Amino acid sequence: MGDKSDIQVLGTTFNVHNYADETVSSTTLLSGAIRVSAGGQTVTLEPGQQALLAAEGLEVARDADLGKVIAWKSGAFDFDNVSLQDAMREIARWYDIDVVYENGVPPIYFGGKLPRNISLNDLLAALEVSGVRFRIDGKNLS
Repeated sequence: MGDKSDIQVLGTTFNVHNYADETVSSTTLLSGAIRVSAGGQTVTLEPGQQALLAAEGLEVARDADLGKVIAWKSGAFDFDNVSLQDAMREIARWYDIDVVYENGVPPIYFGGKLPRNISLNDLLAALEVSGVRFRIDGKNLS
C-alpha cells in the first residue's frame, strides 16, 4: 500500500502487518498504548484494538483477534476463517513462492492452525484435503 503511517510507541507490545501485496495495513495493540497517524488522522489505541489503514482512510477495530495476529510468534499459521487468497499470500511470503490462479480464485475458506515449521509439501498436502488443486513448476504454484 502506498500510504504512509507514523506509529508513536508509548511503552507497549504491538504487531504491525504491512505488506505491499495487501490492501490493508494493520497495527494491533496487545498492551500499553500507541498512537497511529495517517492521512491527517490520528488514533490512540487501547489493548485489543487494531488500527486499519486502507484506501478509505484510518479506522479502528475494537475487538481484534489477538490470537490470530500473534500466531506467527508461537510458530503457527492461523487460518481460522481465512480465504484461500489470504492464506496463499501468507504462504507465498513464508515459502518464497509465487502463486498463480489460472481460473480465478475459488471461494474456499479454511479453519484451523498449522505449524510454521511444516514443510511446503506437507502444507500443500493439507490444502489438497481441503479441496485445493494445484501444480508446482519451480517457484510457481498454480
